[in-house]
Amino acid sequence: MYQLPIRILIAGVGGQGNVLASRIIGWAAIESGYHVRIGDVFGAAQRGGSVQSHITIDINNVLPPQIPYYKANIILGFEPLETLRACIKYSNQECTVIMNIKPVYPVDVLTGKLKYPNLDYITSNISKLCRKLWAINASELSVKAGNPATLNMVMLGALAGSELTPIEIDTYRSSISKVVRRLINENLKAFKLGTEAITT
Repeated sequence: MYQLPIRILIAGVGGQGNVLASRIIGWAAIESGYHVRIGDVFGAAQRGGSVQSHITIDINNVLPPQIPYYKANIILGFEPLETLRACIKYSNQECTVIMNIKPVYPVDVLTGKLKYPNLDYITSNISKLCRKLWAINASELSVKAGNPATLNMVMLGALAGSELTPIEIDTYRSSISKVVRRLINENLKAFKLGTEAITT
């Protein structure tokens, strides 16, 4: 478990639900008695563009949420290449990375204009930039939960299961029920699968 303040960066692409995940983390932190600040950074303003959420949790009132370069404690990567990009700017040798291994190919890759890096290349480079890397197939687990759109809940479950934050798993779980308005059962199942992917 990291000491406060804890800086969490969620990296993904538009449509993966990392903004919602950041809101749930924030709610869980507040429910646990902490102060929290959240800031979102958007790339291309369309589905599939880069999206980052910066979350800072502390006992006292938190400074602006933007995480300074190389100061993230935890990087939650919803997409491999976006995770690597985040690690290059924000990771350090004490940082822990939890990454979904399923790529989301941008249009330029799908049309053959650009080549997507090999997954082994991505994981190898991330491993050099952090203390520990957990690589899970969160996309596959979201399908198992009954809805691919629950990828963010799988990743949230992985964060909770890692016990890297002072927030209890049950607090994360109850926060999902308070923040998410639909498909509660699928989201909670996805959260559980994510927790199990880290703890087993």
